[in-house]
Amino acid sequence: EFAILFSEKSPTDAYYVLQNILNEFRKHNFKFTNQSLTFSAGITEYNNTLTSAEFFEITDKTLYKAKREGKNQILISK
Repeated sequence: EFAILFSEKSPTDAYYVLQNILNEFRKHNFKFTNQSLTFSAGITEYNNTLTSAEFFEITDKTLYKAKREGKNQILISK
């Protein structure tokens, strides 16, 4: 797992960037493994009412929700 922080992007803009990555990921044939690989992401918009810990906790929960609901998808936190 890793984090990508976008500056000056709305959650919708970030979604489209990550959707493009997911589309490319799906096209790629990973030759180093026999297992299928998936790409899931959780997006949270930072605001100054959140601590950094709260921000990453919300984002992490959104990521795991995407994984539970079928993987290979991107969700925006509510």
